[in-house]
Amino acid sequence: MTALRQDAGDLGVQVVRVPPATLIDEALAQFRSVRRLVGKKQSLAAQRELAVCGAMFATVLGEILFNQGAFPLAAQWYGIARRSAEEAGDQYLADIALAGSTYLPTYALDPRAVLANVTPRLETKHPPSPAIAWLWGFRGKAHAMLGEADAFQRSIDRARQALDRSSPDLIQPGIFSFVPEKLAFYEARGWVELNDADAASAAADRAISLYDFTETTEPALARFEQASAYAQAGELTEACRIATTAVVDRRTYHGITVVARAHEFDRLLGPSTCESVLDWREVLTSLRKPQLALAATHTEVD
Repeated sequence: MTALRQDAGDLGVQVVRVPPATLIDEALAQFRSVRRLVGKKQSLAAQRELAVCGAMFATVLGEILFNQGAFPLAAQWYGIARRSAEEAGDQYLADIALAGSTYLPTYALDPRAVLANVTPRLETKHPPSPAIAWLWGFRGKAHAMLGEADAFQRSIDRARQALDRSSPDLIQPGIFSFVPEKLAFYEARGWVELNDADAASAAADRAISLYDFTETTEPALARFEQASAYAQAGELTEACRIATTAVVDRRTYHGITVVARAHEFDRLLGPSTCESVLDWREVLTSLRKPQLALAATHTEVD
Protein backbone atom coordinates (compact mmCIF):
# COMPACT_ATOMS: atom_id res chain seq x y z
CA MET A 1 0.00 0.00 0.00
CA THR A 2 2.83 2.39 0.83
CA ALA A 3 4.34 1.76 -2.59
CA LEU A 4 1.02 2.48 -4.31
CA ARG A 5 0.65 5.82 -2.50
CA GLN A 6 4.24 6.71 -3.36
CA ASP A 7 3.61 5.84 -7.01
CA ALA A 8 0.48 8.02 -7.02
CA GLY A 9 2.35 10.93 -5.47
CA ASP A 10 5.17 10.56 -7.99
CA LEU A 11 2.69 10.59 -10.87
CA GLY A 12 1.15 13.75 -9.45
CA VAL A 13 4.53 15.46 -9.84
CA GLN A 14 5.50 13.89 -13.17
CA VAL A 15 2.23 14.96 -14.79
CA VAL A 16 3.31 18.62 -14.65
CA ARG A 17 6.85 17.87 -15.86
CA VAL A 18 6.28 15.67 -18.90
CA PRO A 19 3.62 15.70 -21.63
CA PRO A 20 0.64 14.49 -19.56
CA ALA A 21 -0.67 12.05 -22.17
CA THR A 22 2.53 10.01 -21.90
CA LEU A 23 1.44 8.94 -18.40
CA ILE A 24 -2.08 7.78 -19.19
CA ASP A 25 -1.22 4.07 -19.58
CA GLU A 26 0.67 3.99 -16.29
CA ALA A 27 -2.06 5.86 -14.42
CA LEU A 28 -4.75 3.57 -15.80
CA ALA A 29 -2.73 0.47 -14.94
CA GLN A 30 -2.25 1.68 -11.37
CA PHE A 31 -5.92 2.52 -11.00
CA ARG A 32 -6.84 -0.97 -12.23
CA SER A 33 -4.42 -2.48 -9.70
CA VAL A 34 -6.20 -0.60 -6.93
CA ARG A 35 -9.58 -1.74 -8.18
CA ARG A 36 -8.46 -5.38 -8.25
CA LEU A 37 -7.19 -5.13 -4.67
CA VAL A 38 -10.44 -3.54 -3.54
CA GLY A 39 -12.24 -6.64 -4.80
CA LYS A 40 -10.28 -8.84 -2.39
CA LYS A 41 -10.86 -9.19 1.34
CA GLN A 42 -9.02 -6.42 3.12
CA SER A 43 -8.87 -4.89 6.59
CA LEU A 44 -10.71 -1.60 7.09
CA ALA A 45 -7.39 0.23 7.25
CA ALA A 46 -6.29 -1.35 3.98
CA GLN A 47 -9.61 -0.52 2.32
CA ARG A 48 -9.21 3.10 3.37
CA GLU A 49 -5.67 3.25 2.03
CA LEU A 50 -6.82 1.75 -1.27
CA ALA A 51 -9.55 4.37 -1.51
CA VAL A 52 -6.94 7.09 -0.96
CA CYS A 53 -4.69 5.62 -3.68
CA GLY A 54 -7.66 5.29 -6.03
CA ALA A 55 -8.52 8.94 -5.44
CA MET A 56 -4.95 9.97 -6.26
CA PHE A 57 -4.69 7.93 -9.47
CA ALA A 58 -8.13 9.16 -10.57
CA THR A 59 -7.02 12.76 -9.97
CA VAL A 60 -3.98 12.17 -12.17
CA LEU A 61 -6.27 10.79 -14.90
CA GLY A 62 -8.53 13.81 -14.56
CA GLU A 63 -5.51 16.09 -14.99
CA ILE A 64 -4.35 14.23 -18.10
CA LEU A 65 -7.76 14.25 -19.75
CA PHE A 66 -8.35 17.91 -18.91
CA ASN A 67 -5.05 18.81 -20.58
CA GLN A 68 -6.15 16.90 -23.67
CA GLY A 69 -9.41 18.84 -23.81
CA ALA A 70 -11.54 15.77 -23.01
CA PHE A 71 -13.67 17.67 -20.48
CA PRO A 72 -16.56 15.17 -20.01
CA LEU A 73 -14.14 12.31 -19.30
CA ALA A 74 -12.02 14.51 -17.05
CA ALA A 75 -15.16 15.43 -15.08
CA GLN A 76 -15.95 11.76 -14.57
CA TRP A 77 -12.46 10.97 -13.29
CA TYR A 78 -12.44 13.96 -10.96
CA GLY A 79 -15.81 12.75 -9.68
CA ILE A 80 -14.38 9.29 -9.01
CA ALA A 81 -11.44 10.91 -7.21
CA ARG A 82 -13.65 13.02 -5.00
CA ARG A 83 -15.99 10.15 -4.09
CA SER A 84 -13.06 7.86 -3.31
CA ALA A 85 -11.44 10.50 -1.10
CA GLU A 86 -14.70 11.09 0.75
CA GLU A 87 -15.16 7.34 1.27
CA ALA A 88 -11.68 7.28 2.79
CA GLY A 89 -12.49 10.27 4.98
CA ASP A 90 -9.70 12.28 3.36
CA GLN A 91 -11.11 15.78 3.01
CA TYR A 92 -7.83 17.19 1.72
CA LEU A 93 -7.80 14.90 -1.31
CA ALA A 94 -11.51 15.55 -1.85
CA ASP A 95 -10.74 19.28 -1.95
CA ILE A 96 -7.88 18.67 -4.40
CA ALA A 97 -10.25 16.72 -6.68
CA LEU A 98 -12.83 19.52 -6.41
CA ALA A 99 -10.18 22.06 -7.35
CA GLY A 100 -9.07 19.95 -10.30
CA SER A 101 -12.65 19.69 -11.53
CA THR A 102 -12.89 23.49 -11.43
CA TYR A 103 -10.44 23.73 -14.31
CA LEU A 104 -13.30 22.61 -16.54
CA PRO A 105 -15.73 25.54 -16.12
CA THR A 106 -12.76 27.91 -15.88
CA TYR A 107 -11.51 26.94 -19.33
CA ALA A 108 -15.07 26.75 -20.64
CA LEU A 109 -15.17 30.49 -19.72
CA ASP A 110 -18.12 29.99 -17.37
CA PRO A 111 -17.27 31.97 -14.21
CA ARG A 112 -20.70 31.44 -12.64
CA ALA A 113 -20.22 27.69 -12.91
CA VAL A 114 -16.82 28.13 -11.26
CA LEU A 115 -18.46 29.93 -8.35
CA ALA A 116 -21.15 27.27 -8.12
CA ASN A 117 -18.44 24.62 -7.96
CA VAL A 118 -16.27 26.12 -5.22
CA THR A 119 -18.52 28.31 -3.09
CA PRO A 120 -20.42 25.57 -1.19
CA ARG A 121 -17.13 24.13 0.08
CA LEU A 122 -15.67 27.54 0.92
CA GLU A 123 -18.77 28.41 2.90
CA THR A 124 -18.33 25.38 5.16
CA LYS A 125 -15.87 25.20 8.02
CA HIS A 126 -12.41 24.38 6.71
CA PRO A 127 -8.86 24.48 8.07
CA PRO A 128 -6.24 26.26 5.97
CA SER A 129 -4.60 24.09 3.35
CA PRO A 130 -3.12 24.39 -0.15
CA ALA A 131 -6.32 22.83 -1.52
CA ILE A 132 -8.47 25.50 0.13
CA ALA A 133 -6.09 28.18 -1.17
CA TRP A 134 -6.55 26.74 -4.65
CA LEU A 135 -10.35 26.95 -4.36
CA TRP A 136 -10.10 30.58 -3.26
CA GLY A 137 -7.79 31.22 -6.21
CA PHE A 138 -10.38 29.84 -8.61
CA ARG A 139 -13.05 31.94 -6.95
CA GLY A 140 -10.89 35.02 -7.41
CA LYS A 141 -10.38 34.34 -11.11
CA ALA A 142 -14.12 33.85 -11.55
CA HIS A 143 -14.88 37.19 -9.90
CA ALA A 144 -12.31 38.85 -12.15
CA MET A 145 -13.93 37.33 -15.23
CA LEU A 146 -17.19 38.90 -14.05
CA GLY A 147 -15.51 42.28 -13.59
CA GLU A 148 -15.89 42.17 -9.79
CA ALA A 149 -12.60 43.70 -8.67
CA ASP A 150 -13.31 43.92 -4.93
CA ALA A 151 -14.51 40.31 -4.73
CA PHE A 152 -11.45 39.24 -6.75
CA GLN A 153 -9.07 40.97 -4.35
CA ARG A 154 -10.84 39.52 -1.28
CA SER A 155 -10.64 36.03 -2.72
CA ILE A 156 -6.94 36.35 -3.58
CA ASP A 157 -6.29 37.63 -0.05
CA ARG A 158 -8.15 34.62 1.40
CA ALA A 159 -6.12 32.30 -0.85
CA ARG A 160 -2.88 33.87 0.37
CA GLN A 161 -3.98 33.57 4.00
CA ALA A 162 -4.90 29.91 3.55
CA LEU A 163 -1.54 29.19 1.95
CA ASP A 164 0.43 31.14 4.56
CA ARG A 165 -1.32 29.22 7.35
CA SER A 166 -0.98 25.79 5.73
CA SER A 167 1.28 23.10 7.08
CA PRO A 168 4.60 23.53 5.21
CA ASP A 169 4.83 19.82 4.41
CA LEU A 170 1.69 20.12 2.27
CA ILE A 171 3.19 22.80 0.02
CA GLN A 172 5.04 20.87 -2.65
CA PRO A 173 5.26 20.47 -6.43
CA GLY A 174 2.60 18.69 -8.43
CA ILE A 175 -1.16 18.45 -8.64
CA PHE A 176 -1.70 17.43 -5.02
CA SER A 177 -0.80 20.87 -3.74
CA PHE A 178 -0.95 24.58 -4.53
CA VAL A 179 2.15 26.73 -4.42
CA PRO A 180 2.87 30.48 -4.12
CA GLU A 181 3.86 30.84 -7.77
CA LYS A 182 0.52 29.40 -8.86
CA LEU A 183 -1.30 31.90 -6.68
CA ALA A 184 0.75 34.72 -8.23
CA PHE A 185 -0.14 33.39 -11.69
CA TYR A 186 -3.86 33.34 -10.76
CA GLU A 187 -3.58 36.87 -9.42
CA ALA A 188 -1.92 38.01 -12.66
CA ARG A 189 -4.69 36.38 -14.65
CA GLY A 190 -7.30 38.22 -12.61
CA TRP A 191 -5.64 41.59 -13.12
CA VAL A 192 -5.48 40.96 -16.87
CA GLU A 193 -9.21 40.25 -16.83
CA LEU A 194 -9.71 43.51 -14.93
CA ASN A 195 -7.48 45.40 -17.37
CA ASP A 196 -4.97 46.52 -14.74
CA ALA A 197 -1.72 46.11 -16.68
CA ASP A 198 0.59 47.29 -13.88
CA ALA A 199 -0.82 44.93 -11.26
CA ALA A 200 -0.91 42.07 -13.77
CA SER A 201 2.70 42.64 -14.74
CA ALA A 202 3.87 42.72 -11.12
CA ALA A 203 2.05 39.48 -10.26
CA ALA A 204 3.22 37.75 -13.45
CA ASP A 205 6.84 38.77 -12.79
CA ARG A 206 6.54 37.34 -9.29
CA ALA A 207 5.13 34.07 -10.62
CA ILE A 208 7.83 33.72 -13.26
CA SER A 209 10.56 34.37 -10.70
CA LEU A 210 9.28 31.44 -8.62
CA TYR A 211 8.28 28.84 -11.21
CA ASP A 212 10.31 25.72 -11.90
CA PHE A 213 10.77 25.91 -15.68
CA THR A 214 10.96 22.13 -15.97
CA GLU A 215 7.16 22.26 -15.69
CA THR A 216 5.45 21.94 -19.04
CA THR A 217 2.50 24.35 -18.90
CA GLU A 218 2.20 26.80 -16.02
CA PRO A 219 5.43 28.73 -16.61
CA ALA A 220 4.19 29.30 -20.18
CA LEU A 221 0.80 30.41 -18.87
CA ALA A 222 2.47 32.88 -16.50
CA ARG A 223 4.40 34.24 -19.47
CA PHE A 224 1.13 34.75 -21.32
CA GLU A 225 -0.14 36.86 -18.41
CA GLN A 226 3.06 38.88 -18.56
CA ALA A 227 2.66 39.27 -22.33
CA SER A 228 -1.00 40.24 -21.88
CA ALA A 229 -0.02 42.99 -19.45
CA TYR A 230 2.40 44.40 -22.02
CA ALA A 231 -0.29 44.21 -24.70
CA GLN A 232 -2.74 46.09 -22.48
CA ALA A 233 -0.06 48.74 -21.92
CA GLY A 234 0.31 49.12 -25.69
CA GLU A 235 3.79 47.54 -25.86
CA LEU A 236 2.97 45.04 -28.59
CA THR A 237 6.50 44.18 -29.67
CA GLU A 238 7.52 43.07 -26.18
CA ALA A 239 4.16 41.36 -25.67
CA CYS A 240 4.60 39.29 -28.81
CA ARG A 241 8.22 38.45 -27.95
CA ILE A 242 7.20 37.05 -24.56
CA ALA A 243 4.23 35.14 -25.99
CA THR A 244 6.41 33.64 -28.71
CA THR A 245 8.96 32.58 -26.09
CA ALA A 246 6.20 30.78 -24.20
CA VAL A 247 5.09 28.84 -27.26
CA VAL A 248 8.46 27.91 -28.78
CA ASP A 249 10.15 26.91 -25.50
CA ARG A 250 10.93 23.22 -26.03
CA ARG A 251 9.65 22.46 -22.53
CA THR A 252 6.19 23.92 -23.20
CA TYR A 253 3.46 21.34 -23.74
CA HIS A 254 0.85 22.56 -26.20
CA GLY A 255 -2.10 21.23 -24.26
CA ILE A 256 -5.55 22.77 -23.98
CA THR A 257 -4.46 25.43 -21.47
CA VAL A 258 -1.59 26.76 -23.56
CA VAL A 259 -3.59 26.68 -26.80
CA ALA A 260 -6.55 28.45 -25.19
CA ARG A 261 -4.38 31.08 -23.55
CA ALA A 262 -2.45 31.74 -26.74
CA HIS A 263 -5.69 32.52 -28.58
CA GLU A 264 -6.95 34.69 -25.72
CA PHE A 265 -3.70 36.66 -25.82
CA ASP A 266 -4.03 37.03 -29.58
CA ARG A 267 -7.47 38.60 -29.20
CA LEU A 268 -5.92 41.30 -27.01
CA LEU A 269 -3.79 42.39 -29.96
CA GLY A 270 -6.81 43.36 -32.02
CA PRO A 271 -6.47 44.02 -35.75
CA SER A 272 -2.89 45.29 -35.55
CA THR A 273 -0.74 44.63 -38.60
CA CYS A 274 2.62 45.61 -37.12
CA GLU A 275 5.48 43.24 -37.93
CA SER A 276 5.76 41.75 -34.44
CA VAL A 277 2.05 40.87 -34.38
CA LEU A 278 2.22 39.30 -37.85
CA ASP A 279 5.26 37.25 -36.77
CA TRP A 280 3.41 36.15 -33.63
CA ARG A 281 0.42 35.07 -35.67
CA GLU A 282 2.64 32.83 -37.76
CA VAL A 283 3.72 31.15 -34.53
CA LEU A 284 0.10 30.86 -33.45
CA THR A 285 -0.81 28.91 -36.57
CA SER A 286 1.57 26.15 -35.44
CA LEU A 287 -0.55 25.41 -32.39
CA ARG A 288 -2.98 22.52 -32.57
CA LYS A 289 -5.34 21.15 -29.96
CA PRO A 290 -3.93 17.92 -28.49
CA GLN A 291 -5.26 14.55 -29.58
CA LEU A 292 -5.42 11.37 -27.52
CA ALA A 293 -6.90 7.91 -27.96
CA LEU A 294 -9.49 7.82 -25.18
CA ALA A 295 -11.19 4.44 -25.58
CA ALA A 296 -9.47 2.85 -22.59
CA THR A 297 -10.51 5.64 -20.26
CA HIS A 298 -14.14 5.25 -21.31
CA THR A 299 -14.15 1.63 -20.16
CA GLU A 300 -13.02 2.58 -16.68
CA VAL A 301 -15.78 5.07 -16.00
CA ASP A 302 -18.73 3.38 -17.69
